[in-house]
Amino acid sequence: MNITYKVVGAQDFQNEQQNMIKHGVSVKEIVHFTSIFQKVLVPPKRDRMIQKVSVIEVKEFGSWLKGNELALTTIQNFHTKELQLSLLQQLIKGKAACLVFHPGNIHEKQEIFHETLEFARRFHFPVFQVFPTVTYAEIIELIFNLKMKKQHQEIDTLNEVNQLYFQFLSHHINLKEMLHNVKRLTEVEMILTDVNMKPLTIVHLPASSRLRFVFESDQFQSFMNREEVFKLFINGNRLQIEITDGGSSMAVLAEPVMNHHYLRSVIFVLLSKNKVFTYKLLESTVEALSIEKDTLYEARSKIEDEANRELFEKNNVKKAQALFEKIGFQIQDKSLLIVMDVRVKQVGQKEEHAKYVENLKVRVRKSIEPYLLKNDFSTWYKNKLIIFISSETKHYQQELLRNVAAMMNKVFFFLHFYIGVSGAETESLYKAFKEALAAIKHCMKNKERFSSFDDIGFLQVFTNQDTDYYLVKYYEQTLRPLLALEPDRQNELLVTLERFVDHNLHYKETAESLFVHPNTVRYRIQKIKEIFADEHIFSDHDKRFNIYFALKLWNQHMKSRTLL
Repeated sequence: MNITYKVVGAQDFQNEQQNMIKHGVSVKEIVHFTSIFQKVLVPPKRDRMIQKVSVIEVKEFGSWLKGNELALTTIQNFHTKELQLSLLQQLIKGKAACLVFHPGNIHEKQEIFHETLEFARRFHFPVFQVFPTVTYAEIIELIFNLKMKKQHQEIDTLNEVNQLYFQFLSHHINLKEMLHNVKRLTEVEMILTDVNMKPLTIVHLPASSRLRFVFESDQFQSFMNREEVFKLFINGNRLQIEITDGGSSMAVLAEPVMNHHYLRSVIFVLLSKNKVFTYKLLESTVEALSIEKDTLYEARSKIEDEANRELFEKNNVKKAQALFEKIGFQIQDKSLLIVMDVRVKQVGQKEEHAKYVENLKVRVRKSIEPYLLKNDFSTWYKNKLIIFISSETKHYQQELLRNVAAMMNKVFFFLHFYIGVSGAETESLYKAFKEALAAIKHCMKNKERFSSFDDIGFLQVFTNQDTDYYLVKYYEQTLRPLLALEPDRQNELLVTLERFVDHNLHYKETAESLFVHPNTVRYRIQKIKEIFADEHIFSDHDKRFNIYFALKLWNQHMKSRTLL
């Protein structure tokens, strides 16, 4: 599948509107007038539009052809095979719509040569012959009447469509009913998407729909997620997208629906032969959807910012909860935070870049929502997307991390992002945020996509140096299996472990410092391995360091408590 696009500017749209009176009649429409047309060659593969009638009397006329003409002449004017072929060549080159031969003088035998028809068939060019009694005036009148009839039908249809939009804006019908009735009236294929170019569930297209087939392809979704395409949409540009797949091709008009300076959705319309009608329909639809704005979005964003500031900077849980409740969020049951730091390289003017980033945030958030459980939610705070998690299920958390990372890599591959997860046992959301940021810092240093606070080892103690909270948490977490023992046994094994590490894992030196037999030390160390359920607790350098560091913190903390 090959996909290209161009921006359709205001001038292009005005030009199409100015050409409305010139809008033509399909060649296939005139075939049905059997009282006028005697012989017909209409190739099945391609239809053409007639915008005007031109009478051809001279042999060389190619320079004044404008395109889309019904060329009307007599066989008598082009009575030889060579002249007929020259006539066809000039018409095809000048992009005429079709050729109509009048037999001319009925007393003179004239014919359309077999070679002429074969040449026309090869270029899919329609050729007609009318009955001898038909006049030029009748043919010109027929085309004019068909054009006016079609134009009036289109105006009537657009009026009915506008009535539907009025009913929608007056809340007499919903969006689903409006789009369904527009499709029924116009027979134009139309898709309304969310900000991530995903078709809304209210839009139903049959399985045979060409537009549906394109939308469900990975190539089209990949194209729509390109950074430059997204930027064009958030700046209000209308695009004409050309799609070729094998031997078939189609054109789609796409226009954004904005909510203030945010991209709200995008509407896609299959471009028909009647460009003017399609443009008008698209213009009316976008106008109706733009009027029906979500006026609460910016207000919600301000409340979110204030709530996050109260929670993560001031640790004012009560006020943050009250603010979150205003927009339907609950934080009482949330204990885990997943924080994603997103960096966007600035390109262009500062104001334009800020608008792009704000719209990008909406897209990222919308993309993550399907992976969240019902009561979980996400908010943006500065350049951090914060996911509030209530479930303590490890499987759900890991699956969520994998899905988010995979989605970001696939859809937002042009962004730099790092994901940090707060500690599993942290109850304070204020502390959980600090922990997630510490995990992100670890990610950046080690060039990893995501990390958990529980996995960054001794670096935990540097999270907040104003209190000893993380010092205590670190050694309690590291030494938990021993600290769970009864006091006498706990003290014996902790002291033995500390001396053993201090003496570089030498049994004899450890035994001498404890005034016990080396076998006693071996027995205790083996018990420690069993309690930790880890035979490699001393051979692994990172584990050994964590044990050593935790022991020193524990020892120092015990001494300070004794002094108090």
